[in-house]
Amino acid sequence: MRKTTSGFTIVELLIVVVIIAILAAITIVAYNGIQQRAKVSALVSGLKASDKALRLYATDQGFNTWPRDNAIISGYTNPTLQTFIAQTTTFKNYMQTAPNVANSPTLSWFYDNDDDIKPACGSRYNGTNIIIIGLDQSTAEAVDATLDDGDIACGKVRYTTVDSYLFYTLSYSSVME
Repeated sequence: MRKTTSGFTIVELLIVVVIIAILAAITIVAYNGIQQRAKVSALVSGLKASDKALRLYATDQGFNTWPRDNAIISGYTNPTLQTFIAQTTTFKNYMQTAPNVANSPTLSWFYDNDDDIKPACGSRYNGTNIIIIGLDQSTAEAVDATLDDGDIACGKVRYTTVDSYLFYTLSYSSVME
C-alpha cells in the first residue's frame, strides 16, 4: 500500500515562486514609472508657478520688459529663485519659496536675462529664462513633451547636454508676451 503525504511538490513551489517574481517585477517597473511622472509633474508645476509669480511681480513693479538679471538684486548675476525671494521685499508676496522637487535636492533654479533676443535652435542663454541646473536628459525631454514641442533643442523649453541646463523661456522681450 502506498503511503500518502500531504504537502507541495517542488514543481508546485517553483510555480508559486515564479508567479511571485513576475508580480514583483511588474510592481517595480510600474513604481519607477510613477516616480518619473511625479518628478516631471513637480517640475512642470514649479515652472508654471515661477512663471506666473515672476510675471505678476514684473507687472506690479511696472516693468514692460523683463529686468536684466543683475538689475533686480545688486551684485547678483543670474540669482537663484531662493536668493530672489530672500533679497527682494516684494517678490515674497508672489512666491514664498523656490520650487523643490522631491528626491532632487541638487537642482538649482535661476532667473536669467542677459539679453532679450529670441533664441535660435540650439542656443542657450538668449531670451528671459528660468534655468534649472542638474536635470537629467530623460526628465528634461519629458518636461519638454509636457510643456512644449518635444524638441529639447528648440522652443520654449530647451536643454543642453553639455552642462545639464534646462531653459524655460518666459518670453523674448515683453513681460506680457
